[in-house]
Amino acid sequence: MFLCTRSSTDATKKSNLIDREIKGDKKKVGDTIKLLLLGPGDAGKSTFLKQLNLLHTEGNEISNRNNYIRILQDNCFHSMRLLLQCSHPDFKIPPELENDANKILNANDLNSVVSSIEVLAKSEFITNIFSSRGYYKLQIPCVSEYYWSNASRFAQHDFIPTTEDIMRSRVKTSGIQTVDFLVERLKFTIIDVGGQRSERRKWLHCFDNVTAIIFLTALDEYDMVLEEDDEISRLSESLSLWSEVTASHYFQPLVWILFLNKSDSLKKKIEQNSLHKYFDDISEEDGKNQDKCVEYFHKQYTEKYNGVNPFYTYTTCALDTKNCRKVFDAIYRSILAEALQNVSLT
Repeated sequence: MFLCTRSSTDATKKSNLIDREIKGDKKKVGDTIKLLLLGPGDAGKSTFLKQLNLLHTEGNEISNRNNYIRILQDNCFHSMRLLLQCSHPDFKIPPELENDANKILNANDLNSVVSSIEVLAKSEFITNIFSSRGYYKLQIPCVSEYYWSNASRFAQHDFIPTTEDIMRSRVKTSGIQTVDFLVERLKFTIIDVGGQRSERRKWLHCFDNVTAIIFLTALDEYDMVLEEDDEISRLSESLSLWSEVTASHYFQPLVWILFLNKSDSLKKKIEQNSLHKYFDDISEEDGKNQDKCVEYFHKQYTEKYNGVNPFYTYTTCALDTKNCRKVFDAIYRSILAEALQNVSLT
């Protein structure tokens, strides 16, 4: 599903226009379409980049699967360890879990504590803490349950990561990552930079000749705080950043694209607690409806948009390859449509 600031009639006209002119007029766009991925940390930029590798470069990024063995093992071990190190005053490990918890807290890697992770992961205590990780100010990823349920497999001596494993692996982006590929003989360059505050100064080096900017935000982080500052909510940080970059004279893309990402994790959260619990301007009923919740967040980003050129909004799940393929195809058409219109006006 995706939302667009254009009307459906306009979108249909644009689509028909591209169908008629795409073959002969792609040269008007230029030799390369340059896409810049921006957004706060943990929004899913690196995952989306891995999906594009899988879809358009024959999986070059994941060709050497052995590189991800240690990453996934560390993801599994450290996510549980971080949870157990929670300093919130309401956090207290039950006596029956203390032995397994202490084993993990005193260990250095996954291999020696697989059984303890499995015991904890199946407990009601850990399940409840994880589902309320925003309340406890825990900085653990939404895919942690996936790691814990696969702890035994990750620790096997002959473990080879699957594509699904690799898509869920997490390494904090530092510096600038790029991917190049061709779509219908048109070259795309995708640039991903770290979203943490310390990495944003590097964004200025990526502005030249940007065709479109894709800004990602995580729908499921409305109740969470920043890793860098636990007094600031991730949603408010994302909205402020979106407002700032779309207003900046440094950013002059042909198209702005907003990804409301992690729709799958949002669905799980609102099934347990209505969004109304956190925002009183959405009803209890609507706060449990995924489409209504997406509309709610979409409205907030629309109100904060300060750009001049049009922007398109897509509801995404970067872990879903089919969803990413559909969204990228739509982006491709949107960019070409705006490029053709821009050329016709000059």
